Amino acid sequence: MARNPRVIVIAPEPVSRDEIQKMLALSGFAVLGEAGYGIEAVSLAKKTEPDVVVIAIEEPLIRALQTVEAMADLLPQSPIIGYSSIKDSASMRKAMVAGVKDYLSAPVKEEELINSIHTVMAQEERRRARLSGEMDEPIAAGTVITVFGAKGGIGKTTIATNLATALVQKTKQSVVVVDLDTRFGDVAILMDIPVERSIADLAMPEEEITREVAEECVYTHNTGVVILPAPIRPTDWRNVHAGHIERVVQLLMQTHDYVILDTPGTFNDIVARALEMATMVVLVCTVDMASLKDTLLAIDMLRSWNFPSTRRTRPATYSRPKFGACLAAKFSGPSRMTAISARPPSSVCPSWLPSRSPKQPKALLRWPTPSAASASDRKHRNPEMRRRAAF
Repeated sequence: MARNPRVIVIAPEPVSRDEIQKMLALSGFAVLGEAGYGIEAVSLAKKTEPDVVVIAIEEPLIRALQTVEAMADLLPQSPIIGYSSIKDSASMRKAMVAGVKDYLSAPVKEEELINSIHTVMAQEERRRARLSGEMDEPIAAGTVITVFGAKGGIGKTTIATNLATALVQKTKQSVVVVDLDTRFGDVAILMDIPVERSIADLAMPEEEITREVAEECVYTHNTGVVILPAPIRPTDWRNVHAGHIERVVQLLMQTHDYVILDTPGTFNDIVARALEMATMVVLVCTVDMASLKDTLLAIDMLRSWNFPSTRRTRPATYSRPKFGACLAAKFSGPSRMTAISARPPSSVCPSWLPSRSPKQPKALLRWPTPSAASASDRKHRNPEMRRRAAF
């Protein structure tokens, strides 16, 4: 909606109405008026025809609910937001049944109110678009997690397979791993799955790739993880293009709660499409200088794509034997990007990296140094000290 949203404020107390009105005016909303319950509110709504109604749900509760019902009947296309100091679930349910789209707790915070108005207006616009035929019916879709790294051999496949197994065990939901490594896909061998069918068998006209055809190419591991493996020979990828990947992922999203895309340590059209379709991107790197340089370049490239950063990144950590873990990079991608790195001893770790992850056990970061060795160890390593010990 191009113009500023038009709002009216309904509350039994003038002080409460004034506070909400000032809050909305400072945030750029056009406040068309304020009124109390009953006929006063209905008359104002009929006169102004606002985009959103903000109403206090306070005692007498029956009068507030009657006003909500009257507003919902009069303005069926204008969402109603209620705010109240009454926090019991029964009152909230009554308000929702009467016609309230969102229920905020008083005292109302400005950010919560603004977000609520934008949310209910967006929902109303989508509803109108569907009713008018301008928008297709929504299709249920799972979460797409793309495991990406700018370098090979850094543990992407290990993370992808273990993440899939953990999701199945912890959430009891359906998970599929798609091996998009166009060079040496190793998901099948890590999961001990013999490959007779692969994603290369789906290299056909996109309209011919159906849910049934895709299901014929997947395997189910005994952990419950579903796997769409890469072909054994890298040359079998020659007929697979980004359009095939998009079609296959869309079909898998309709039948699985999580779709994990394991990508190669390179960048091509297939990897670009996997990143574009991702709900969450897991960026993996190690802290050797080549990997860090490549990872920072990858982050700059993704930022240049202008991915909307509407959600905050929640850092994750990954540790290897004899390695602690620390966050090496951080980026808000299409919705989330998590950067992971394995940390070597502090003697080779750049000074700008944190000493350890806040949640990482200190024991993982205790590295043997020459000064920490015992005197007897130094004696046995040094021939001169062994000769002296003999006398």
